[in-house]
Order: sequence, then C-alpha cells, then structure tokens
Amino acid sequence: RHAGRVIGFRLRRAIARPTIRPTESARRAGYCLPFELPDLPGYDYSVMKRNRESPWNPAESVEVTPEEYERQVVEWLNNTRGSLEKFKVDHLQRIAGAGGEYEIDAVAKFTIFGGATIEVLIECKRHTRPVDRDVVLTLHSKLRDVGAHKGMIFSTSGFQRGAVEYASTYGIATVIFVDGRFQYLAFARNCDPEPPNSIQFPKFAGSLISGENGSIISRLVDDKNLDALAKWLESSLS
Repeated sequence: RHAGRVIGFRLRRAIARPTIRPTESARRAGYCLPFELPDLPGYDYSVMKRNRESPWNPAESVEVTPEEYERQVVEWLNNTRGSLEKFKVDHLQRIAGAGGEYEIDAVAKFTIFGGATIEVLIECKRHTRPVDRDVVLTLHSKLRDVGAHKGMIFSTSGFQRGAVEYASTYGIATVIFVDGRFQYLAFARNCDPEPPNSIQFPKFAGSLISGENGSIISRLVDDKNLDALAKWLESSLS
C-alpha cells in the first residue's frame, strides 16, 4: 500500500498524459517504479500534493520563514564543497555592476585551474506561483552585468516549463525547495498518500530540475543527497 521514496524523475512532454519516470539513479536505488500521472476526470492531484498544470512543482509552497529558507540553502551549498578549492558561501551580499548595485541572497566562490576564481550568484524566491522565464532572464542579466560565472535560483513554488528550459540553455540551476515529505509519491489512487512512519524524511528537500530533450529531469537534493548540486557546480561554466 505504500510507495517508495522518489530520488529523481523524468517528466516527458505529452498532450494528454504527462509521464513521470525515475532517473537511472532512482532505478538502481530501487526506491521507485515508473509512475504516470493519470489525466482522468475527477482525479485528485492534491493527494500527491502536486501542481496539476506542472506536476514537477508542489501544489502549495512549503511553510518556511525567509531566514530559515536562506539558511538551509546556504547550509546545503557549504556541505557541497566536495573537491572544489577554496569554496565558500556568503549570505546576503551586495555586488556592483555596470547597471548598479544588486543585493544577492547568497554568493558562492571557488577556484579552478590553480587560481581562477569562479563566482556563483544564488537567489531564493518565495512566490505564490511557479517562477516564470522573466525571473531567470533577470538573473542571467545580473550574471553578465557583474561578471559572475554561474547562477542558481531556488523557489518554494517551483518553475514554469519556459523558465526551466531557458535556465537549462544558459546553464542556470533551478531548484524547487520543498517539504521533505514531498519526495514521497502514492503510486495508485487507493494508496495511503501519507508515508509510513518507517520512512524518515528531512525537514526540507529540493529538486534540481532541468530541461533535457523535451523532458523535465529532477534530481533529489537534501542533507544526505548533495551530489546533484556538486556535479552542477563542477560542470561547464555558463
């Protein structure tokens, strides 16, 4: 009666029935099976706590204070340092560019090739609706204006498909910030939508999402699963 925990999924573009499929890492871990979000009359998407129009997003934003939200993001990033040299994250920074001064929620810096400094701008959004393309475009403009190399946007309400696709094109990370229990899915309509007590969830979790070949790919982020963030930081620069 209980489904497993979702580590990652693939949401394929479809007219009638969007389909979520687990990523290969999820298959290997054995946490979940292929899962389809049925497009059936009367189907209650709220059971899965997912947005009907964009099922990779939560139906409702997680309850979190701005301070707690930004502190959790900074903590994840600090614990992601891995093999990066001189990695550090500073909370609430002001950065000047040709277009003026910007207040950034967090700025990460690390070095590559024995000395070149890489700067990453991080923004934490608390909107009532999924973040749209214009928000990502604005961060992209800030990156170019201040000479930063990479950008990340965290959002408690998720992202519109256009925002994800634009961000993926320009190497900007988009992370949905959710309640840890959001990672649980009931695979059938008669399943208990609440996870069993035997499954322990972190207070908060994230889904690093990207647009790849017409699909939305999600990779789990939480206190014990930071590989997705680490790989993104180490990936090709935007």
